[in-house]
Formats: sequence, C-alpha cells, structure tokens
Amino acid sequence: MSDTNKKLKYAVIKWAMSTQRIFRSHISSPPNYTVKCVETSCPGKVHGHVPKYDIHWVVTNVVPHNCVRKNLLVNHPNLASTLIAQLMYT
Repeated sequence: MSDTNKKLKYAVIKWAMSTQRIFRSHISSPPNYTVKCVETSCPGKVHGHVPKYDIHWVVTNVVPHNCVRKNLLVNHPNLASTLIAQLMYT
C-alpha cells in the first residue's frame, strides 16, 4: 500500500467520524478504494482511484447518505490507533 492510499483512507475515516456515519470497505485494491454505508438501504458511498498514467489518488464519486442516525456515536468503529497517533503528532 502506498502512502497516498493511506492518506485517502485516513481522509475517509475523518469524514465518517465528522458525519457520525459508519462505513465498510467495499473494494480495496491497489488502484481502487470504495467504501459504503453499513446500512443496507442507504446508498452512501465514496469511491477513489488512481487515474491511468498518474500517481495521485482522486475521489471521483461521493453519494450522500439518506439513512437516519439513531444516536450519536461515542466510540466510532472505524477509528484506528494509527489515525489517532497521526492526529496527535501533526
């Protein structure tokens, strides 16, 4: 996994935490990364990829959530210790 892929994943996790949504990885391969909302009826999704002949990740598709939040999350399931460390030391 390249450093830019990690940055994209961290950005998606930060976005999910700020919107209080939970997602699951749908496609995770070297050129593509797609996450979807855990609610099966919700179309919420984010897709990013590396375009041909390029080295930078681009987010090309963001579908907004239409699911209703039941309550505020205290412990976000997508939060990783590496992201916490990065946020503390940057």
